[in-house]
Amino acid sequence: MSWAVRHVVFAALGLALLLGLAGVTSAAPSASALIADRVGVLAPHESRALEDELRSLRDADGVLLGVVLVDTTGPQSIEAFARAIAVELSVGSERAAVLVLALTDRRSRLEVSDALRPTFSDARAQAILDNVRGYLRAGDHAGAIRAVVREVRAAIRKEPVDLESPHPSQPAPGGGEASTEDRASAASAPPSEGGSPWLVITLVALCVLLGGAAWAYLNRTSTLTVTHDGVAVPRRSFWVDWAWATGKVIAIPFVILGVILAGMASASASSSSWSGGSSSNSRSSLGSSSSRSSGSSSGSSSRSSGWSGGGASSGW
Repeated sequence: MSWAVRHVVFAALGLALLLGLAGVTSAAPSASALIADRVGVLAPHESRALEDELRSLRDADGVLLGVVLVDTTGPQSIEAFARAIAVELSVGSERAAVLVLALTDRRSRLEVSDALRPTFSDARAQAILDNVRGYLRAGDHAGAIRAVVREVRAAIRKEPVDLESPHPSQPAPGGGEASTEDRASAASAPPSEGGSPWLVITLVALCVLLGGAAWAYLNRTSTLTVTHDGVAVPRRSFWVDWAWATGKVIAIPFVILGVILAGMASASASSSSWSGGSSSNSRSSLGSSSSRSSGSSSGSSSRSSGWSGGGASSGW
């Protein structure tokens, strides 16, 4: 097989690996998709229903709420992670908030923009997160998100506080037994329909191994050496060629991914800072919801724009 054909096959394998890796993590929420479920714990019908509620909050009440579900925030604190998501949304001059649920870390964060804090205090954000711990301990992630949306809407409309979790008595893991009602409620909850990332990882690993074997086999003819008897034999064993080809299949997509991430970082660095970005840039990145969000208090909003750490954090 010719050099060009072999490298086309190699590039295709690398692209397949890169797409597989991209499938494990999804993008941050945006104006068109306000929920980013990176763990896959929300059923499709739950995601659709929550998207509708979030759009209603945005369109009817002028508040943009983004939701991110992750397995862990890694070495970052959940506060720093939520702030980075908020900056990525480019909503510094909006009345906006970002809810982050880190499931393995068992931590939650409700990041509130400066423009929203006058009507949605840090104390209220803390009370909401502390109260929805019952949902999260029961594995009802959709219920927790729905409760947060409901309370954000109530705060904006200046309605009375109605913080009542359906699992108020359920203890943290290892902290005693739950009541009979709590155990029955948790047992009757429908199983999650979200997919497992291990299936994607297994398929990607299988593609890498098979791709490495195919690449090594196709490349064998270029590594032949002629003995003194005039017989062409491979210079190396097939297993050595396979290991070498598999290493290349793994390395190239990460090089491509590194170039892409470097380009994104460069673009982010050249964009407006979250602490001093203009309201016009925020409006262009999120659409016409900016004019609805600012309303008659646009002057106050521009003075209090940005994300200075407002909100609250909790655990469950």
